[in-house]
This record gives sequence, C-alpha cells and structure tokens, in this order.
Amino acid sequence: MDQQVVSYHSGRVKEITDNQGWNVTAIIHDEVHLSKTISAGIVQHYALREGKPVPFLRTETDGFVISNALDYPYVFINQETLYYLPAHSTVAERVGESPPGMPPVGFLNQTKSSMLWIPTEKGLWGLMLTGFKNFKDGEVPNPWSVVEDSEGKYLFLNYWKGVQEYDGKNLRFIPQRNYYPKAVASYKPLEISPGPDNWYFRAFRDQDGYCWLPEGTGLYRYKNGAWDFIRKGMNNLAFTIAEDVGRRKVVVASYQHAFTVDIDPPFRTDSIRGKSLLFEGLLLCGVVSPSGKYWFSGRGVERYDSDTKKFTSYTFENKKLPVKSFYMLYFDWNGTLWAGGKEALCRYNPKKDSFEKMFDFKFHQLVQFAEQIDVDRLLIADMKNLYVLNLKKFNATGKVDIKTFNHHNGFMGMEPGQLGSYRDSKGRIWITSGSVLSVLDPTKLDLTTRPLRTFVTSVNKRGVSFTHPDELVEVPEGESIINVKVETLGEDKPYNSQFSYRLEGEMDDWTDWQEQPLITLNNLSNGLHTLRVRSRSGDFNAHGESIATLHFRTKVAIWKSPDFYLYAVIVALALLTALAMLGAISQRRKRKLLQQQNRLEERERSMQLLQAQTIQSQMNPHFTSNVLAAIQNQILNHESERASDNLVKMARLTRAYLDDSLLGQGEQAFRTRDIPLTREIKLLRMYVELMQLQYLDRFDFTLEVPPSLDPEMYKIPQFLIQPFVENAIVHGLHHHQERGHLRVAFRALPDEALLCRIEDDGIGREAVRRIQNQSHKEYASVSTNLSQQRVALLNQLGYDIAIDIEDRKVGTGTVVSTRVGFS
Repeated sequence: MDQQVVSYHSGRVKEITDNQGWNVTAIIHDEVHLSKTISAGIVQHYALREGKPVPFLRTETDGFVISNALDYPYVFINQETLYYLPAHSTVAERVGESPPGMPPVGFLNQTKSSMLWIPTEKGLWGLMLTGFKNFKDGEVPNPWSVVEDSEGKYLFLNYWKGVQEYDGKNLRFIPQRNYYPKAVASYKPLEISPGPDNWYFRAFRDQDGYCWLPEGTGLYRYKNGAWDFIRKGMNNLAFTIAEDVGRRKVVVASYQHAFTVDIDPPFRTDSIRGKSLLFEGLLLCGVVSPSGKYWFSGRGVERYDSDTKKFTSYTFENKKLPVKSFYMLYFDWNGTLWAGGKEALCRYNPKKDSFEKMFDFKFHQLVQFAEQIDVDRLLIADMKNLYVLNLKKFNATGKVDIKTFNHHNGFMGMEPGQLGSYRDSKGRIWITSGSVLSVLDPTKLDLTTRPLRTFVTSVNKRGVSFTHPDELVEVPEGESIINVKVETLGEDKPYNSQFSYRLEGEMDDWTDWQEQPLITLNNLSNGLHTLRVRSRSGDFNAHGESIATLHFRTKVAIWKSPDFYLYAVIVALALLTALAMLGAISQRRKRKLLQQQNRLEERERSMQLLQAQTIQSQMNPHFTSNVLAAIQNQILNHESERASDNLVKMARLTRAYLDDSLLGQGEQAFRTRDIPLTREIKLLRMYVELMQLQYLDRFDFTLEVPPSLDPEMYKIPQFLIQPFVENAIVHGLHHHQERGHLRVAFRALPDEALLCRIEDDGIGREAVRRIQNQSHKEYASVSTNLSQQRVALLNQLGYDIAIDIEDRKVGTGTVVSTRVGFS
C-alpha cells in the first residue's frame, strides 16, 4: 500500500516524503525504516535520520547494493536467499536459503546478543553471531585434516571418504584416479595393494607451496593438480606430520618409529627410532620447535636432536610428566610448548625441564588440540567444547579468563577432531569434528560472558510455572519423597552445568556441586518448605552463580513422617527387650545363628543380582548415545517432521527398555523380569530402524522366525540379543565400503532351548582389529564385553546360555550364535 510519511511535533505536521510508492516497513531501535519501489524488481530501502530518508539498501533481481551502514545488525531477503548485514558494515554475508514465512523486519528490534532471533512459519530460528560458520551435515563427510593450497583453495581430507576441494564457494570431490594410482605404483614391486583414502592429521603447505598430506600408506605431495607419493620401506603410516623449515624436511610421526622426508626430490628419507616405551606403540603427535628440535608424544614424550642424534625422555615415571600419555603437542607464537592428555592441558617449563599441568579444571576426556588464534588468545578443544583462553592475561597474572563454545553459542560440531585445527592465510581457524566442518573468524569472535539463569522445571514430574516461579507448589498428599528437576538457561550454556542446593530451616550449608540436574529430598515433615538452588558453569567456573527458589507444601501420613522412625525404634527396642527376657539363652543363640546364616546367604544372592543389574544399567544408555547424533543433525538441518517421527520412535524404544529394566530384588524377581520373545523381536526391529537412520540406510535387515516357532512360548533375559546386533552394525557393516546386509534368525532346538543367529557381511573381525591398531580414535565396543560378563552371572543364577562368535565361511563378516536355555 502506497503511503506518505509525515512527522508530527508540537502540533505541527511536516511532510517527509511524497505520496508515490512509499511504505513504512519497521521501526528498529527508534529508527523508522521505509521502502520505495523504483521499478519492477527494484526496491530502495531507507532509514529515517534527522527527518530525512537515507538510502542504505537497494535490492534488484540480479543482486543488491548497500550504500550506507546501520548502527545495528540487519537481515534481508533477496532472490530467496537470506543475507546478514553486521552493524557498522556495508558488506553483507550470505546466510543460506530464506526462512519460510519470515515477517517484516520489525523483529530486529532486539537487545544486543550473540544470537539474532528470526520468527518463521516453522518456529524460531537463531542466527549465531559468534564468528563460527559450519558446513551442512554430510557436505564434508569425515574430515580429519584441512590444508590451503598455493591458489587459495582448500583440501579437505576425509578419512575413507576421499579428498574434496573448496574454492570458497564451490565444493567438489577430487577424483581418486588423480592420486591413488601413485600409491599403487609405489607398492607394486612389493606385490601389495594399499588401501585408499586413509587420511590422517596435520596436513600443511611447505615454503615452496606444496601441500603435504599424511596418509596410512605414506605421504602425498600436491601442487597445481600434480600429485607425488612418497613412502619409507614397509612401515609407512603418516599419522601426523610437521615441517622442519630450516632443514627442508617433513617430520613424520608413525608406528613404533618416526622418519623424515626431504622436501626436495628425490625425497630422501631417514628413520628416527628410540628405545623408550613411546617407540613400542603409535606416535600420536610430532612437532618441530623454533630451535629445530623434534618432539614426539604418545606413551610419554621424547625430544630428539637431529644434529647429535640424541633423545631426551619425559615420562610419568621419571616425574617429568604429570600424566602418562599425551595426544597433542603444539608450539604457540612465543615458542611455548603445550601438551594435551587425558582431562589435562600441560605446558613445558624449560627451567625445570619438565611439563606442568595448567588449571585445576578437568577437561572432558581428551584434550584434542590447541591453536593460537591471535596475539592474545589460545583456542583449546576437548571431546565436547571449544575454549578461548586469554593467553596474554594468563601469562602475565596466572588468572584464567576463558569462554566456552559449543552448539549452544555457535560451534555446531559434535566432538572436535583429534589434532583437528588449521590456521589459513586469512587467519581463520578450520575445525574438524565428528559431525560437521567449521571455520572460525577470530575477528568476529564474541567473547562476551553472559550469565546463566537457574530454573526449577518440575516437582515429582509435575511442571512448575516458568513465568511465575515463586508460586507455592502443593505436593499431593502422601508423597514424602520429592524429586525436583532443575535446568540452566542462557546463550553460553555449557555441556555440563553444576548445581548445589539448600533446604531452609533443615540444611545450614549448601550441598557440594553436582552435575546431575535432579534433586531428591527424603523424609520431609508436614508443612511449608523453601528450597534454594544455585547453578554455575561446569567449565572453568566462567559464569557467576544464579539462584532459583522453590516454595512447596507437603502432606504426609504419620508413618511417613521423619518422627515416625524414632517412635518405631523405641517400640521395637521395648519388644526386643521383652522377648529377650522371656526367651531362653540357648534358644536365643540358635535364633541368632540362624539369622546370621540367612543374612549371609541373602547377601551372596544380592551381590550376584546387583552385579547383573549394574551391568544391565550400563548397557541401556550405551545404546541411546549411538542414535542421538543422527536425530540432532536432523533438528539442526530443520527437518522437523523427520526429527519428530524419529524422536517419537526413540522415546517408545527407550520407554520399552525402562519398562523391562530390573526393578525387583531377589532371585524370583530377577526371573520374572524375563520378556517374551515377541517383545524382544519388536525391540530389535525398532532398534535396527534407528540404526539405519544413523548410518543412512547403508545396510539391509532381515529377521527370520520360522512358522514352527511360537514366540509367545519363549522367554529370554532382556537386552541379551541387542548388544551383538549393535556390534555387527557399528564394527562390521559401518566400515564396509558397499551396502551390507544384517540377518537375525531364531530357531527352536530339540532340548526346548532357543537359538539366535546374528550374521553380517561386514569387514570381519580381523579387519576391525587392523583399523583400531592404525587409528588412535577410541571406538571401544564395551557392549560385547558387558554381555559376556552378564551371561556368566546369569548362568550362576540357573540359566544355560552359550555364545559362539566365528567368522563367516563365505566372504567377509561375522556370525554370532546365542543359545538360551535353563540348567
């Protein structure tokens, strides 16, 4: 609708525009936005400043022109593409496809934040403004290393998935025929066929512009489309590489040794082999110091002087290392050596000639990499988060000023990659992960720390008002155990928040910090209670505390009140005294002996049952973690309907596992928790469907039950078959290059026992062992070991279960046969 824009002040009306083609589009931060259609497909956008329309954006059918900057972030759509214009900038960034049904831009009137919220027809979208950009899931399938070539293009080395080239706009796979024949020709005299695309870590571009690419069978050298392949003898694994600029060599960390390769043809090689424990296994990392010394890490650290050929050992045993193994080494711009191990980040102290642990904080599992992003800041990664450390402040004062990044505030990778950082010529940091490839622009990094807020979300599974959290919660009569669920909210929410609480009038001090977001209160008396809950970040305590208050009232029966136990104890003592006086001493002794014998037998049975229950409780979440990444990726890709369907399916399967979990005690209760074979078959179908979702339908599934077998007539212990099905998929079919097949068949045996046969045509057990020996990535399959332990316990309780694992007679793959009966 065409409008004329006027202003009104002190009773006076002033015309600002004529009445031809003008529209008022929004008011953003007290600034009126106008638009005017110039001609078909051409619209000029204005901001009203000091009473005059100032043009800042012109959209056309073939592009757009930005003529002036705004004082706040702005988004706009042109040709079905969403663009982001930062504050004080005239350069717009392409975000992606336009959101469905995005309203006029009045929603941009938001407070300053690291997130720009965009309402759409399919929910609220959050545009991260923290400096991270992420490729879509699947675009870069399995990146383990990134390197920039001499033309400014990037090579992405995908383990088992090939090499991709990216020019900043277009992404393409480099045909395997361009490089793989070089390796085949090199191994031909040995009559060995090397496997392709076993890419590893820390590719780099040398001073002459050649890209050196580490691979499981040797080294590739690349420049301007030309490829070379270099290997040393038989043991050619290039796990990580580094450049010795002064000697013009490539330093390679390999298995049980290291070696160097001359950068210049004919690529002469020299072996480096020490006598320490480090050289009995895989060398996990190698770096070159500014002075030209070589450092290698794994089970310990070795420093090697290539001029004198001497080694210096650093181990936990000689007290020069605070941990036994280091997975990562890195020299920062000041020449300081950083080392990452299990839950710890360390730094080399040249004065003490030893490594010292930094921070009291425990990292999540392994420290994956460190990378300096500018003069003042160091980027650190563990298995869950990225951390940006104010290195200048830490070196000057020892104080830790750090901010955490994960999927809550910009970094969308699940599990940052081992040695998975690369700094390009523009100063950007490329970050590999288990899900997506990301790139960080340090100049746009938002390091503002925003506090978390603590909320009580439910009491005994009943929701608590989010808008009126101080309202009194009435607990239904008879409920004496109160389970309070809490949560933290905020843009800088870490993977693990910590909680502490205090019940006023009954607890003087705050409890110790816990990561479990569930508070259980027992033996509460009748009346009003006030619970205070505080939270903090579990990552370096970077955020301040936030306290939530819950007011609730309990109504419990007298026998459930705390004082009831005191009365019961007094009465019980009186009865026992009377019985003791009436009973004969001999009878009392016999009774005591019998009671002691019964207690000992009950303890033995309880210990066996608790062991079995513990193993089962460990197995239930083991399955769930394998599926969550696939469902989350669909949510991140805005495939809401598919994600919803799969989430419902996941919920049903989880509910089924919970229903089948062990709740009783004693051997009889243990036996009654057996489930019908029909239910086990149903759970297996649901489980395999979710695994096919995770692995993108890379295998087919067949489940066979002969007509002569009535599933209702058989009962088996719950969770007995699923771990072996999981093992066949994750370790057998997952690594198979071609589409695989999983077959599960049930058969009745003459002795009324049940036989289950699980067969896959995956890569086989021997191939899996080779992969695990070559790769440092930890993919431990604990489900099979747990099942073996559990079967041993079940057999002690009267079952007759036998498990046989063998290789297929024809082709590759594995067959697992499980016989279930009773002794």
